[in-house]
Amino acid sequence: MNITEARKLYNDLSAPPLDAGKKWFQARGRDLELIVKALLKNEKLEPHIRFRPDGEEIDGSFVCFSRTYLLELKWHSKPIEASAVYSFKGKVDGKLIGTIGVFISMSGYSNKAVDAISKGKEMNVILFDKEDLDVSFKAAFLNVLKSKLRAASEEGNIYFKTDSSQISLPTKNARPAVTSIITSRPIAYNTICFICEGYSDQVIIQELIIKTIAKFLSKLKVRIAIAGGQYNLIKTAKSLNLEQNTNVFIVSDGDNQNALAELKRQNDRDYELIVINPDIERAWLSTTKEEIRSSMREFSRSAYFSEISKRLSSVNIDELAKTSKSYEIIYEAIKNSERYT
Repeated sequence: MNITEARKLYNDLSAPPLDAGKKWFQARGRDLELIVKALLKNEKLEPHIRFRPDGEEIDGSFVCFSRTYLLELKWHSKPIEASAVYSFKGKVDGKLIGTIGVFISMSGYSNKAVDAISKGKEMNVILFDKEDLDVSFKAAFLNVLKSKLRAASEEGNIYFKTDSSQISLPTKNARPAVTSIITSRPIAYNTICFICEGYSDQVIIQELIIKTIAKFLSKLKVRIAIAGGQYNLIKTAKSLNLEQNTNVFIVSDGDNQNALAELKRQNDRDYELIVINPDIERAWLSTTKEEIRSSMREFSRSAYFSEISKRLSSVNIDELAKTSKSYEIIYEAIKNSERYT
């Protein structure tokens, strides 16, 4: 399979047909191996796919920067839990010193999984998700790997997200536009940057900021980046290509006091911390993650955004700013955006 065929297959598999059954999803997981092999081969990274050293199964490997990397590939319907990552880490631990594991989960990871792995003393696994693979097809897998390795080496950030979104108002009468931005690109002039825990937080913050920018006809550009967990929030902010005068807001749930204490300890650059009690779904939407996901056929970016949009359509941002101190901070930052110019 060449890279053109791999890209087409990847796009086809990213949108399951309405009649897709168990066998279709099982085949998709196997096809992911072929897609990744073609991607790595195209960049001359010498991929090997699926082999069994001493009875244990490894999905693949590749060679880069004179180092061997082991692969774990998962395309499940739900975010991967810590146990699966620890199991893969055990395989990496048993190999030559200096071997690094690359775990690719197309459904992402639970916030608890990222936090648990990030707090470990020995980090030898880098986490990728579907959005990272999307960027790999656009900007090369090697570039994505380099940015992730740098964030892991400098800040201990093993889940540095290489995609982020930017919101801006193109014209006075238009709806604010959302653009997918490669995270390592420099932050644009007149930008506020929000760092949030996970994908669900991003889509909620993004939709409410669209409403708020439209209300005030703000010329502000807003960048939203995902950290993948509470313990990664400050690490992600420090890993970004930020100018010293960029205004950074760290958005965190308030139900984990130990995590909040650790955030404050790490925050030596005085980023503004927005604490949402107990979490963003209940505080701003009067619902829970479980209620939202129970109405979805499969956990995916498009399906989740569609479900969130239904709930956000009835949210009055003026009332929300009055009743929620956490959202008031965002609301006022956009309202007074001229002070950031």
